[in-house]
Amino acid sequence: MNELNKPSFFRKGGLVTLDGDQRTTVGRNDNGSYYIDINGRVHARANLSPQQAFDIANGLLRALGYRLELGNGPQ
Repeated sequence: MNELNKPSFFRKGGLVTLDGDQRTTVGRNDNGSYYIDINGRVHARANLSPQQAFDIANGLLRALGYRLELGNGPQ
């Protein structure tokens, strides 16, 4: 079930940080790359290749104790 009232990186407006005056938004550029945008007192934008975005997601999963194994798919 999708909880529409919960903050999310992927909804318009982004996710409010603890300071309350900064928003973080994550999205996809037209060329297939991804971005992380921070707006507020400080503004920063990171553009990531698909591989960099995968590496960040994989690192977060590992930090949470999960292990991602890539295979060749169904044979």
